[in-house]
Amino acid sequence: MRFGIIFGALVTVVAGNNSLFSIDTDSMISNECCDLTYSRINTVNSQIRSKVHSLVNEDYFKHFKFQLDMNCPFFECQSICFSPGCQLDLDVHSQEYNYDVDNELENLNEDSFLDSLCPKNNQNQIIEDSEWCELNDRDGVIIDISRNPERFTGYVPTPERNIWGMIYQNQLEGECPMEQHVFYQIISGFHSSVSTHLSNEYYNNATNTWEPNLDLFKFKVGNYPDRIANIYLNYALVTRAILKLEPVLADIIFNAHNQENNEDIRAQINSIIQDLPHDLYVFDEHVMFQNSETKDEFRTKFKNVTKLMDCVTCDRCRLWGKIQSTGYATALKVLFEDDNTMQHLHKNEISSLFNTFDRLTKSIDSIQNFNHLQALRDLESEQDFQYISTEDEPTLDDEDDLALDIDSIEVESITEDGIEVKRGKSLKQAFDEELNAVWDALKFIGSSYINLPHNLKNLALYQFNLWWNKFIGNQSFDEEQNEQYLHNIVV
Repeated sequence: MRFGIIFGALVTVVAGNNSLFSIDTDSMISNECCDLTYSRINTVNSQIRSKVHSLVNEDYFKHFKFQLDMNCPFFECQSICFSPGCQLDLDVHSQEYNYDVDNELENLNEDSFLDSLCPKNNQNQIIEDSEWCELNDRDGVIIDISRNPERFTGYVPTPERNIWGMIYQNQLEGECPMEQHVFYQIISGFHSSVSTHLSNEYYNNATNTWEPNLDLFKFKVGNYPDRIANIYLNYALVTRAILKLEPVLADIIFNAHNQENNEDIRAQINSIIQDLPHDLYVFDEHVMFQNSETKDEFRTKFKNVTKLMDCVTCDRCRLWGKIQSTGYATALKVLFEDDNTMQHLHKNEISSLFNTFDRLTKSIDSIQNFNHLQALRDLESEQDFQYISTEDEPTLDDEDDLALDIDSIEVESITEDGIEVKRGKSLKQAFDEELNAVWDALKFIGSSYINLPHNLKNLALYQFNLWWNKFIGNQSFDEEQNEQYLHNIVV
């Protein structure tokens, strides 16, 4: 019987590899832009995941020039995240990397670039240039992003400063259904990928460890097959951009002071590119932008996405939002601009592209792990049902052993300090259960005192939000929104 349960567990977990929650992994992620299947991407990702992670830990890729001062062009704001997880570690460790070195790909004219940015009072203005992102790093500092991993920080934006909501409202206009759909898919995949990272690196207050949170992942991503699909589509898009950028990557100087390290980075990149699916229809950029005006609007809308990341009030969230939005913008720039544009990429763009690819490889890896955890949870539920519905009667071969085990002798009922010990439960088992129950109660009481300041803070925020909206006369604010705000700050 136990062998059958173990065998069933193996079958269930292995079977989970053929599906991602409710998605058939043998199906294609998109019939329009590529013919990659989920299973093919999973296979490719298993081959390159460790290589990509190792690459982005090289000095060239892990150092990102970042503007610490918020420069939100859409509304007045300042950093108000009080969680310690929002803070950045500004310590930079490097022995060889020279931050002032410019190479042939870093000759972007910053003055003309800054002059061409969207005016603050008109986020929809069309910009006649080939820039897809807002770099905003002229006065930035070098951040070692390996010392600032992307994880759950406890940051919850206020309803009126919900950056994702503003991004989703930043839709294309006019008759361009394909481009509108692709724009939404890229943003959804970006958002879902970030949610996957935060769910995978979630802080458990009970154990004081960072660990996967399956319930949070299902709530944010797993219960929505289209969100998983959009992560895979972004994976295909960035893969195609890296493949197209391959000839240019050979000319980049990754370390001007250490030729051996420079060649080692080239070898790492070549090894990754060799494992990418050259033989498949990865992503066809030629099916889009038959109308140049649509392309200009698409470019401007996505540039505004990178600018909106400057409005995030959590420093670490803003850093990773900036990196990944710049990475997607760079991929679009490589795919949809002429080949000459690829010769003039800024270092932050190249670094962002590969760090975004690393984040996507991590997302794919995490999704499969969450799928595995879900399969194990389903198996445990099935086993619990089997134990409830089936009596474990001792066999003839077991009777002699049971008779010799004093702790396992069955009694009808005994009263010990008013506690009834039912048939099949020994005195030792009953004592251990009661001891554990007392211990659990003490832990609950202790955690209640520990969480009291946090709960009082949430209550104060809830009441202040209600009072503030009434004070300013917000007619559109209702009780349902206030309850949603309470849910957000508690979760």
